[in-house]
Amino acid sequence: MLGELHWQPGVALWAALAWATLVLSGLGTYLLVRIVRRGQAATAASLMFLAPPLAALQAWLLFGDRLGPLQLLGLLVAGIGVWLCQTGQAAQPPRKTSHAAAR
Repeated sequence: MLGELHWQPGVALWAALAWATLVLSGLGTYLLVRIVRRGQAATAASLMFLAPPLAALQAWLLFGDRLGPLQLLGLLVAGIGVWLCQTGQAAQPPRKTSHAAAR
């Protein structure tokens, strides 16, 4: 369907595999777990929405892929959504009422 797969062993192949394994997957997972452990699961979840737009930007920068108006609009929407999540006010904790006042 897509043609034959030709692996050409060499420095470029192993460097790309090391980058994908150690930096992209390993460091990304470490940062995600660290954010969640700090009690900021909403922050981690909102940052996940940046993965597709950033992948599109990388493809544009590295491989010359064309970004059309729809892709640019999606990048804008995702960016604004994440920005709103990051800058939104924290939820107010419920008020504590004393038992004496409730009686």
